[in-house]
Amino acid sequence: MSLEQKLTDIGINGELARQVSSLDFVSSRTHSDEAQENYSNRIVILSGLYNISVDRVGELILKYPRFVGYNHGRVVREATDVYGNEERVKECILKFPQFVGLDHGRVVREATDVYGNEERVKECILKFPQFVGYNHGRVVREATDVYGNEEKIKRIILKHPSFVGLDHGRVVREATDVYGNEERVKECILKYPSFADLNHNRVIREATDVYGNEERVKECILKYPRFVGYNHGRVVREATDVYGNEEMVKRIILKHPRFVGLDHDRVVREATDVYGNEEMVKRIILKFPQFAGLNHNRVVREATDVYGNEERVKECILKYPSFVGYNHGRRLRKKVRIGKLIGLDSEDVVDIILGDCRWVGSSFRRDLACIDVARTLESEGYRLDEEFRSEMIGNFIPSPYVPGTKKRISKVHGGEDPPLLIRMRKWLNRRVKKKVI
Repeated sequence: MSLEQKLTDIGINGELARQVSSLDFVSSRTHSDEAQENYSNRIVILSGLYNISVDRVGELILKYPRFVGYNHGRVVREATDVYGNEERVKECILKFPQFVGLDHGRVVREATDVYGNEERVKECILKFPQFVGYNHGRVVREATDVYGNEEKIKRIILKHPSFVGLDHGRVVREATDVYGNEERVKECILKYPSFADLNHNRVIREATDVYGNEERVKECILKYPRFVGYNHGRVVREATDVYGNEEMVKRIILKHPRFVGLDHDRVVREATDVYGNEEMVKRIILKFPQFAGLNHNRVVREATDVYGNEERVKECILKYPSFVGYNHGRRLRKKVRIGKLIGLDSEDVVDIILGDCRWVGSSFRRDLACIDVARTLESEGYRLDEEFRSEMIGNFIPSPYVPGTKKRISKVHGGEDPPLLIRMRKWLNRRVKKKVI
């Protein structure tokens, strides 16, 4: 009886049995009936040891013809002594049958000499068994020649073991052909190593089918490399289900690529729990997408610690979403310094900011220019009182600078009057006329 027939008798399908029996390495060691019987019995034993079908053992033999020749009980035991997890050792063998032929003590020791962290090396091997087959000194040296940062390369490999198997010269060259900027391609790979594994022509084509603008898609990827890892049809559909405007969602993603990585149901729910108005939260996110990426409990808590009034802080955020982006402790300190110049205490300053939150975004320089406008009016003989102060605070839009410059009026001689000065002078004149009447 032939080996092929014996393999069929133990349950291996006919074509697979033919392929296994015709392997040179197998046929040269199974001339006799006894050798054939022994070979087929070993396949059955391996099927039981690894809890797999005899067909699966046959497939492993096709990948690594020497597979049956090892003492697998000893192989598994010794590898488990090194890696500490028998089940994962068996999984590694089934993924990469050459794993059985190695001295794992030496493999781990040599890789640890390169990467400096034995536990991480072992974890890499259990995640990506092919890791054992590389000359890691050469791998790191060649990748460093491409990317120029040896320590970063080592850290990437310990997090993403499959990185060792790539031809990085080719990877960078092919991605550069797509994106047109070699340095930014390298930065993307170092930030997001999975970038190196992808077919970028396909990535760009599929994302362009969704967003309709190839150049903007490429720019998104270079800004936020993880963009390549998303199913953009699903991303847009799910965000549209939340916000109700597909075109707006697409425009936001092309401007703010990180928007693709958010769970928008959760984002809206958590922000609504804080601010109490779901529709307003959605409108804010569509106007100010950065809002979606924040921890609003923390944002409100930190601003309340500064201003002392949680409800007014929330009102400010809903009116002026950019309010969430400031370091309020530092901003308030600067505003108080300015306020002292015109006789305001910290409570007055807080009241002004919470009354018109746009003032929190006004720079120290702009505030000084506003004070210059008030001093100019005072020098012209106008009486500046509480009513004037309220009116001036309400006139945030007109520029306090001399037109054509970023200078306040006291620093420019002979220039035009700042728009804010003109606006406030007219208001004062109207007030005087009313009083006369």
